Amino acid sequence: MGILYDIRIMRHLESLISALKMSNGEFADVLGITPAAVSDMIHGRVKKMSGPIVKLLERKYGVNPSWLLSGDGEMFLSSAPAPVA
Repeated sequence: MGILYDIRIMRHLESLISALKMSNGEFADVLGITPAAVSDMIHGRVKKMSGPIVKLLERKYGVNPSWLLSGDGEMFLSSAPAPVA
């Protein structure tokens, strides 16, 4: 089951990758997907984002799922992004 995509999610993904100071390839590695899949997500070539990806971003980096999916709240659940590991 996935979350339907819209332009906000694409923009939020770009902002998130930038805030984490990661390349698309590094971000793909974290998610266990290909860099091409990340590109497809950022450019709206996919129609859904999987729930497990959202949960992984929340657990690993403290990403606020509400912000990622709808823009509600702050990008991170805490005041600063988790360090890239």
